[in-house]
Amino acid sequence: IEDTAMIDASHKIILNGGVFDGQLVDGKLAEGIHINNDYLGQDKANGSIIDEVTVKNFLMGVDMQIDSSIVLNSTFYSNRDIGLILEVGSLYGVVQGNVFGLDENGNVPTGTNHILSAVVMGGDSAYFGGDLLSQGNIVSGNDGTGLILAAKEIEVKNNFIGTDQTTNSLLGNKIGIGFADFENQSTGNLVTKNYFADNEIAVQIPSEIGDSEGAVIEGNLIIDNVYAKNDTLILTATGFQNDVAIPTGLVERDSIFTGQVLPGAIVEIMADTGTNVLVAIDTVTADADGLFTFDLKTSN
Repeated sequence: IEDTAMIDASHKIILNGGVFDGQLVDGKLAEGIHINNDYLGQDKANGSIIDEVTVKNFLMGVDMQIDSSIVLNSTFYSNRDIGLILEVGSLYGVVQGNVFGLDENGNVPTGTNHILSAVVMGGDSAYFGGDLLSQGNIVSGNDGTGLILAAKEIEVKNNFIGTDQTTNSLLGNKIGIGFADFENQSTGNLVTKNYFADNEIAVQIPSEIGDSEGAVIEGNLIIDNVYAKNDTLILTATGFQNDVAIPTGLVERDSIFTGQVLPGAIVEIMADTGTNVLVAIDTVTADADGLFTFDLKTSN
C-alpha cells in the first residue's frame, strides 16, 4: 500500500493523494481501511477527510464509523464487496466528486467490482452529490447496486449513475440506487436531478441487499431525475411490508423519461397513489428506432 495517511492535531484522519491498493503478495485481498474512534477516543476522528485518493483491490474499500465524514474527488474500483460505507449511526457525511466503479481512465475494470454495492450510505442527514454538477459522483460499471440508501434524510443530487459526466457512455450497474434497512430506517431521503443510464434497474425499493423484518422504507422522494436506456425504471416489491410503497411524488413534476423499446410500441406512463396502486397518466409512442421521450412538465 502506498500510504499517504496522516493524523492532524485534532486527531482527524486525512488521506490526501496517493493509491491505496489492497492486493497482497499472495493474491489475496486486504480487509480494507477503517476509520473510527476506537483508538483515538473521544470522537476525535470525527470530520476525517479522504481527498484525491484511489482505493482498489480490498475486500471492502473504506469503512467510516464517524460523524462528519468527508469523501472528495477520489476513485474506488475493483474492491470485492463494497467501495465505501458510511456506517449506521453516523451523521452529516459529505460524499462529492468521486468515481465509484470506473478506473483512473474512466473504464470498467476487469474482474470483481463491488458485487454488493459501490457505496452504502448508512448515516443520517448526509449528502451524496450536491447543488453543482461538479459535486456529483459517478457511480457506474458496478456488479451489484451502485448506491444503497440505508438511513434517514440523505440528499442524493446531481450524480451520474450508469454513465459519466458526458452522459454519452453506457456504463450501467446491475441496480442504480437501492433502498435498504441496515438496523435503521430508510426514510425521508431525496433523490433528485440525477442521470440514470444503462442500469438493469434504475431504482429498486426495497433493495435486494439488507432487507429485514420490520424495515421501514417510506416517505422517500424521487423527483426531477432523467432516465435513459435503463431496462427497468422503478421496481418496487409488493407484499414486503404494508407501508412500503413507491415514494410520494415519484413522477410528481419535472421528470423526463427516455428509453428504447420496440419500434412503434406504446409506452404507458404511470403515477403512484401512495398505496401501491398505479394510475395511468399518459402514453407515448416510440419512433421507428424504438426511442421515446416523455416530459411530465408538458403533460400536466
